[in-house]
Parts: sequence; structure tokens; C-alpha cells
Amino acid sequence: MQIRHALTIALIAGLGLATPAVAQMQSKTEAKVDATATVKAATDAAEVAREAADQAQDTAEAAAAMRNSGSITATGAVKADANAQAASAASVQANAAANQAVTAAQVATGAAGSVNSSVNPVATQVDAVAATREAQAATNAAVAASERATDAANATSAATVEGAAGMSATGMSDMALMVDFASLDGNRDGAITMSEARSHAGLTANFALHDADKNGRLSKAELQGHTK
Repeated sequence: MQIRHALTIALIAGLGLATPAVAQMQSKTEAKVDATATVKAATDAAEVAREAADQAQDTAEAAAAMRNSGSITATGAVKADANAQAASAASVQANAAANQAVTAAQVATGAAGSVNSSVNPVATQVDAVAATREAQAATNAAVAASERATDAANATSAATVEGAAGMSATGMSDMALMVDFASLDGNRDGAITMSEARSHAGLTANFALHDADKNGRLSKAELQGHTK
């Protein structure tokens, strides 16, 4: 499972909000133009953060489903429980960071909206930029937490099948027979993530066994012979 955060990278690398140019004297017109860009940057950052938090929650729920499906060994069960809890904790952190990003975006919007009436529009714009940078930092934290949730969910999946090395390939795949790939691939990207697989108990329990390249996504090739 991969978090799509190209927008976050673009926000940080492309906007140039952290450059010394922000502190330079500008005309009111320039400040107004910059304010518009600043608000959009903050809003976009908040949206990315919320998306990351939502994905973290889906991942944590998938990890819990895998843990609840049972493990092959007692040791695997203990590890699965610990990792599922880690996924849940990361989801909470991602949600908190997303809330911070939203709050910072609101502050940036308010500051930018004051540029028109401010006697010192440049200083007001600097405040807006500072809030936007906070939104971007919170977004980075949300994305990182979501990625931790994914790693923990991957570990949960692996723990549920710990000790299954001696099973045949057919035996390992028994519970994942008759997978409706198109139905589970909700976003139609050609792969099934753990959150998308959670409605299929057998596939959820055996996710790690089928994930040959350990990328947190199941392709049609990895499920060959077990799809409708």
C-alpha cells in the first residue's frame, strides 16, 4: 500500500514559501496575489493530510480484521495483536496531524483574508505563509503516520501466517479461492490493497502469503488461479 503524496511534495518543493523572498517588501497588489497562492497551498496541504489520515484508518481496520481472523501459531497471534495495535496508534496520530493541518489552513485563510484591509499587508501575508508552513509540516506528519500504519498492517498480515513455511503453495491459497478481483479493486488501479481486501476474510487472512513482492498490494498475477 502506497500513500499518494505527490501533492505534498509539490507543495513543499514548488511553492517556495520558505524562501527569504517572503520577507522582502512587496506592494499591496503583490501581497494579495501571494495571499491567494498561500491559501490554496494551505488548503491543498490539509486535503492531503485528511486523505492520509483516512487511508491510515482503513489500514488500521484491515490490520484489526487480519488479527481477528486468527493466526497459525500462538507466537504469530501475539505479534499480530501488537502490530494491529501499532497500526491503530499510527492511525490516531495521522488523524491528529490532519486536524492540525486543517486548523493551520484555517489560520492561513484568515490571515490571507486580512491582507486587503491590513495597514501592513506584507506582514499579514508573512503570517499566512507561516500558517501554511505549519499545515505542510502537519501534512508530512500525517503521511508519515499513515505509512507507519501500513508497515504495521503488513507486519500484522505476516504474523498471522507465521510458521506456514512448510505449507504447499496450494494450501496457503485455499482461503483466497474465488476472489472477485474487479469487485475488490475499488479504485480500479489494477491492485488490491489491504483495506480493499478487508471485505474478503480469506484474502485478508492470507494477504502476506500472496503478496510476493511485499509491496502491500496484490496484483492479478499474484492471485493467478484464484480470481473469478
